Amino acid sequence: LLRERGLSPPLLFAGGGKYGNLSARFEPLTNELGQVYPPAIMVSNLQLPSSSTIVTRFFWDGFAFSASYPGWIINNNLDWNGNRGWMFGVRGDVGNRLGMYVGQTNIYLDTYTMVTGKWYDAAAVLTDNGPSNGIDTVELYLWPNEPSSKLYYKKTFTTAVTNSIPTSGAIIGSESFQSGYTSPSTSNSGKSFKGLINHLAVWNRALSYAEVTEAFGYPHNRFQIGLNNNSLTD
Repeated sequence: LLRERGLSPPLLFAGGGKYGNLSARFEPLTNELGQVYPPAIMVSNLQLPSSSTIVTRFFWDGFAFSASYPGWIINNNLDWNGNRGWMFGVRGDVGNRLGMYVGQTNIYLDTYTMVTGKWYDAAAVLTDNGPSNGIDTVELYLWPNEPSSKLYYKKTFTTAVTNSIPTSGAIIGSESFQSGYTSPSTSNSGKSFKGLINHLAVWNRALSYAEVTEAFGYPHNRFQIGLNNNSLTD
């Protein structure tokens, strides 16, 4: 259903998730010309303007092309020239950190260096305080699956969160949604996530600290995608 024909990149359900033992595997393909085919999902009816939250659990297998190309888990309608929308994922350009671009604003968690072969619970909470206030916030959470079981957290003050974003749809697993191989240097195909996503949930409001940590502790054991077929139950 997702990528079932031809030589499309593997995007399939696989074992290994700590919760539910079922995860979606994202494995970008690279051909002999060095071109990348991202295993992305387009959710055309998903836009998250203004305040919003993402909570996810993922297993990171490294970068799809090189460390200078981030592994974006979700692209929420980023419009670089319009300085709106956001992307969230693993960023090698700042030293293997959990990070984002909110419009053109560079945000990342600088207190933990991520490594491959490990599960992570992660979240981002964006709070739009409106034009009269002018100061918005972006909160990043990271909880590595390791013996220390420490929760890393960073709150950034910004003016980049906006209630106006494009309506092209959100992309899961890459910065761009493509139906073939393209050059990473002339497109965004190399900026794709590589690994497993056990669950991914979004809210159209800013969750509190307590709500985020509760979502970490009691995730839904599924990877569910809303199809654009006018059905709210799919």
